[in-house]
Amino acid sequence: MWRTGLGVAVALAAMSQAQAQPNITVSVTTTASQIASLQASLSNFATINTIHINGNSAMTNTQLAGLLSSVRTVTGSVYIGSLSSVTSVQLPRLQSVGASLQIINMGAVTALNLSSLTSVTGTASLVNLQSLSASAISAGLSSLTSVGGLTFNGVSQQGVTSTLFLPQLATVTGALLVQSLYTLGAVSCPLLQTVAGGFSITTNGRLRVLDFPSLRSVQGAMAFTNLPSITGLCGIALPQSGYTAAQPVSIRSCPQLQQTPSWMGGAVACAGAPPLVVATAADYAAAVANAAFQTATLNQVVVTWGQITDAQLNGLLANKTTVGEIVLENLASVTTLSPGLDTLTTVSTQIYINNMGRLTSVNFPALTSVGGGVQVHSCGLATAVSLPLIATVPGSLLVTSVNALTSVRFDALATVLGTFQLRFNTRLSAAAVSTGFPQLRNVTGNFNLWSLSRDGAQSTTTFVLPTLVAVGGDFVVQDSNAVGVSAPVLVSVGRLFRFQDLYRLRTAAFPSLQTVSGQLQFTNLASMTGLCQFALPHAGYLTSTAVSISRSPGLIQLPSWIAANASVPNPQTCPPVNPVLITDQASYTAFVGSSLASAPVLGQVILSWPQITTAQIN
Repeated sequence: MWRTGLGVAVALAAMSQAQAQPNITVSVTTTASQIASLQASLSNFATINTIHINGNSAMTNTQLAGLLSSVRTVTGSVYIGSLSSVTSVQLPRLQSVGASLQIINMGAVTALNLSSLTSVTGTASLVNLQSLSASAISAGLSSLTSVGGLTFNGVSQQGVTSTLFLPQLATVTGALLVQSLYTLGAVSCPLLQTVAGGFSITTNGRLRVLDFPSLRSVQGAMAFTNLPSITGLCGIALPQSGYTAAQPVSIRSCPQLQQTPSWMGGAVACAGAPPLVVATAADYAAAVANAAFQTATLNQVVVTWGQITDAQLNGLLANKTTVGEIVLENLASVTTLSPGLDTLTTVSTQIYINNMGRLTSVNFPALTSVGGGVQVHSCGLATAVSLPLIATVPGSLLVTSVNALTSVRFDALATVLGTFQLRFNTRLSAAAVSTGFPQLRNVTGNFNLWSLSRDGAQSTTTFVLPTLVAVGGDFVVQDSNAVGVSAPVLVSVGRLFRFQDLYRLRTAAFPSLQTVSGQLQFTNLASMTGLCQFALPHAGYLTSTAVSISRSPGLIQLPSWIAANASVPNPQTCPPVNPVLITDQASYTAFVGSSLASAPVLGQVILSWPQITTAQIN
C-alpha cells in the first residue's frame, strides 16, 4: 500500500500478481484520478484482503462499480459507507466474505447487487439505507446461504410496502435482527433452519407476515417488539424443543397479535394450514401444489406478487369460508376479487388491501365477521367498497386514496372499535357517505371525513349521519364541497371537534350534542353564517380552551356562550326559532308535520335535498 502526499491511504496503486490479496481503501480525500489509478491496478485481482470505502462524497456509481467489478472473494472484511452520491452498490461477482460485511449510512442507495454472494463468515449488516427497499435487498441477496449474523436496521423506509425474501438462506451462526424497516410487509426465509444467536424483529410498522417454515433451532432470545400490524406468528415453525435460550420469548407492543405457536403462550394457538404467502412466481406454484391450501379454512393469506393475474388470485381464494387474515398488496394486474372472495364469511383478524392500481371494486358480499381492522388504500380505479353484512369492526375502518370511489356499502355496520376514516376519496359524495352507513352508531376512536365530495355533480350535497350517537376520539370534517353536515342524534365527542376548509358549508345540524371534551375548531368556512343548530350547551364543553373560529368572516350567528368564548367581531345571537335543514324526504316530512311549517318567522333555511320539487319548496 502507498500513501498520497497528504498521508491518506488510497490502496495499492500498483502490485504484481505475486503480491496477492491487496486491500481496497478509499477515504474522504481520495481523488478521482487516484480512484482511476487504483481501479487499473486491481484489474487482475479476483481475491481481495479487505475493502474499506468510506466518506467520499464525490464518489460516483461508476467509480464504485469499477473498483469492485472483478472481486470474487474477500478474505477479510467489507465496509462501504457514507458515500452520499452513490445510489447503487454493485459487487455482482462477489461470492464470499471471510469476516464482516457492512454497507451503511447511504440514504440515496436504491439498488444492491450481491447476487453471487453465498457466504459471509462474520455479520452482514445493512444499516441506514433508507431508500433501499426490501424487494431490492431480496434481489441483491438472492444467493445468500449462510452468514455469521444478519442485521437489517433503518432500511426500506420509503415507498410501497414490500417483502424481504431470502430464498436460499439456511444458516445464521450468530444473531438475526430486523429493525426499523418501515415499509416492510413480510419476511420470508423458506429454507432457514438455524439461528445460533438471538432472533429479534422490532419496530416494523407495516410488518404483517413472518414466514420461517423450516426453522428448527434458535439458541438466543427471541423478541417481537413494536409491531403494530402483525396479527400472528403462525409462519414460524420453530418447535418448543428448538428454542434453547434461557429467556422466554418476548412479545411487547404488538397490539393486534393474537395467534402464536401454542408454546409461546399467545391468546390463540395456531392451528390448521400454515400461512399462504405468495411473493414470487415460485411461491404461487408451490401454493397451487400444496393440498393444505385447498381447504375452506386458512390461517393467513398474504399475496404481494405483483404479476399475479385475476385467474390465479381468484383460484387461490376460491371456496374459502374462513381466513385468519387477508393481505393483498402491490398486485398491479388484478382487476377483480370475484369470485375468489364471494364465499368468505369470516376473517379472524384483519383485512388489508393496498396499492392495487387496476382493481375496480372491493366487495365481500358474504362476510359477516371480521376480528380486526379493515383497510383499503390506493386502489385508484375502484368505484365501490362493499362489506354489507358486517355489524362490528373491532379495529379501525380506513378507506383512503381510492380516487374513483363513488359508492360505499356498510349496510349493517353499527360499531367501529377504532378509527373511522374516509380520506382522499375525492369523488365520494356526501350523499354516498350518507346512504353508505345507515346504522352506524358508535366509533370509539376518531371519526374523520377528509378530502371527500370534492369532484363531480354530487359534491355539493350534505353529509347526513342519521344514527351516529357517540365518537370517542376526534370528530373531523375537512376539505369538502359539501353544503351541510347533519348528525341528528350525536350526543358526545371524546376529543376535539373540527370543521376545516369547507368552503361551501352553510349549516351544521347537531341538535342532540351534549358533550365535547376537546376544543371546538371552525376554520376556513367561507360560506358559513351561523351555528344555530349546534345544540352543545356551555356545561357540555369539557375543556377550558377557547372556541377557535378563524378565517370564517361570515360566521357570526352563534349561541351566546360560543360568542363569549370565541374571538368573533360583532357576533349575533341565534334567533329563538331553530333553523330549518331539509336534506332528504324524511327531514322534509318532519318539517311539514311540525309547527315550523306555518310559523311566520324562521331562522336559517337550508335546502340541500336534490330531489325536492318546486311544489314542495313553495
